[in-house]
Amino acid sequence: MTPRACVSFAAYLVCSAGLAVACAGGGGGGSVESSDSGSGDHSVGGSGSSSGSFGSSTGGGGSGSSSGGSGGSGSSSGGASSSSGSSGGSSGSSSGSGGSSGSSGSSGSSSGSSSGGSSGGDAGSLPCPGGPTDLDMSLVTLYDNPPDLASWPVTTTLTEVDFVSGGLALTFSKKEPPNRWPDVTPPGWGGPLQYTIGMVECIDGQWYGSAVIEVWYDLPSAGGNVASDITTLGSCTSFGYGSNCQVAKNWYYDTNRWGMLAGRQPAPGETVGIFIAAGNLRDVTTDDPAQSPVMERSNIVLMPMPDFNGSTNGF
Repeated sequence: MTPRACVSFAAYLVCSAGLAVACAGGGGGGSVESSDSGSGDHSVGGSGSSSGSFGSSTGGGGSGSSSGGSGGSGSSSGGASSSSGSSGGSSGSSSGSGGSSGSSGSSGSSSGSSSGGSSGGDAGSLPCPGGPTDLDMSLVTLYDNPPDLASWPVTTTLTEVDFVSGGLALTFSKKEPPNRWPDVTPPGWGGPLQYTIGMVECIDGQWYGSAVIEVWYDLPSAGGNVASDITTLGSCTSFGYGSNCQVAKNWYYDTNRWGMLAGRQPAPGETVGIFIAAGNLRDVTTDDPAQSPVMERSNIVLMPMPDFNGSTNGF
């Protein structure tokens, strides 16, 4: 199997701290791969607050163009900014009663407008530790990845995370020559991979995550539009567990592998984290040099989950 070939229509679609951060109380996830029982393809695929918690939106996301806008909210002492575009309609997401209280400095995001509505508030969520823009991996329950992943050296930092129509487009120092992470061809693969993308979600007061989106060198984006409905190909309108949207259906869809992440779709504005690790981590549950020769990773950066219009997040 070569990572450059999508093998199904669904795969083709997805190819094309001490501060408190609040999360949505329930939800579900999926994965992106071509070789198991799920849909999708291997290669495709909120900031904190100073005191109190960050509210996540739980209503319907917006629709519109595939680049630009994201729901989101500000944070306390510095952090990432999230810019966004818009499409016609009413606002797509809101922070509701959760809100964020700022102290010195702030980072924020401008909301892209959409045709969907949102019922803000924190949906009875519990706060997760960490933030506002960075998260210690030791606080995360990791699924279906090497057991010592949290102890792997952090040799690069994510400086930009863009949610675009094709997925996540990332900027980091180990991406390009002369010091880029080496390619690795996993056993059974017909071509090389460079790194794997992971997401972390705050569920009932605990962080959960897994690196699942396998990326080869020079692939501009991977993971698919994380806020799209996989049937209509438009804006996601259902969130939490049982959603029909990209993260729930094409990232983390198998309870046996991804536990609390399985079948859960984060809502626009909800705080999520993104990280990367060298080589292939998907379904790799040992520290295997055949899958990751250098065994290195990035930091975890936190940001609001975008709506269908996407977002740009700098760190």
